[in-house]
Amino acid sequence: MTSSVHPVSQSPRSPRRSTIKQGLLDLSLPQLDRLKADTLVLGIFEDVRPLKGAAGFIDWRLCGEVSNLLRNQTFRGEAGELLLISGRGRLPAVRIFLMGWGPVKGGQQQSRARCEQILRMVEQANSEQVAVALPEPCDTLIEETHSMLRTKLGERLEGVFASEGVI
Repeated sequence: MTSSVHPVSQSPRSPRRSTIKQGLLDLSLPQLDRLKADTLVLGIFEDVRPLKGAAGFIDWRLCGEVSNLLRNQTFRGEAGELLLISGRGRLPAVRIFLMGWGPVKGGQQQSRARCEQILRMVEQANSEQVAVALPEPCDTLIEETHSMLRTKLGERLEGVFASEGVI
């Protein structure tokens, strides 16, 4: 007799798999480890702690470095704030841009300005491939941001991480 019990990650009807749209990166540690991007942009709201979603996974891979920067107030997540850190060989991306989005309440209004900032950063850093992790909660940000970045970056955009809400 065969068992019909599967781990959630292997379930043939996993809601996670069916809701991830084309061009969105799976929100998982294996996906993070498979990135081909040389540049990773990590959006952070100034008033959401602890880090969630892709930010939490990235922080985990960096042994809590992002949390330490936030705790020490070296980086606060204020709108437009930017900090470049190294992937330190713990992530495929050699450079990681921490990008402040301000308070979660104004997150959607920040989308256009933050996308323009990402585009300038990508050009200045001469990035070949870019992945983006939006600040959580990002359900309302994904569609517009992904569309704008895909239009402007084309094949240089590896993708935008899916929302934590998809899990």
